[in-house]
Amino acid sequence: MKLAIGALALMLMFGVSIKPSLAADSLLGHKSLAYALELEIPRLLITTTGVGVDISLELANIFSFSEAAALSQLSRHELKSRLEAGADLFQLNAAAECSLSQAQAISDFLAQQKTKQAKQALDVSWSFACTKPQALNSLKIAWFTHFPQSLANLVIEWTSAEAEGRLETSADTVIYFEPEL
Repeated sequence: MKLAIGALALMLMFGVSIKPSLAADSLLGHKSLAYALELEIPRLLITTTGVGVDISLELANIFSFSEAAALSQLSRHELKSRLEAGADLFQLNAAAECSLSQAQAISDFLAQQKTKQAKQALDVSWSFACTKPQALNSLKIAWFTHFPQSLANLVIEWTSAEAEGRLETSADTVIYFEPEL
C-alpha cells in the first residue's frame, strides 16, 4: 500500500496524469500501476487507405518528450520541422513508390502560444501517397534513430485491408501490412 501511494505521488510530481478511478483502483490493487501509466504511453496509429498510408502520433505531454530527448536545444521551429519530416521517420517499401504528401505537427507549444497549462499535448500526422498502393506491404519506423531517448516506449497500432496489429517498442522496427502465414 505504501509503495502504491509513493508511486502515485511520484506520478503527480512528474506530471503524469491518470484518471481518478484508476488511481483508486491501483491503490486497492484491482488494476496495476502499469495499466494506469499506459495511458501516458505515446501511440503511433497507422492506417492504409487504399492509395497510401496515414500515420498519426498522439503524445500527451510535449515537455517530457522534448526534455528527455535533449530537444530543448532546438528552436520550436526546428522541432516542428523535424517532427514533420515524415520521409526521414518512415520508409515504406520501395515497390509501392510512396512519397510524403502532407505532414502537420500541432501543439500550442510549437505554435509559441502562451498557455497556462503545465502539460501540452502534441499531435502529429503524416500522409503518404503511393503510385502503386497494391505493392504496399511494409513500413520501417525510424523514430528512435531520429529522436533518441525521446520516448521510453511507443505503442504502434496499424490497420490495413489484410492485417492489423499492435506492438509496444523502444527501438526502431518494421511492421508488415500482410497477414503472417
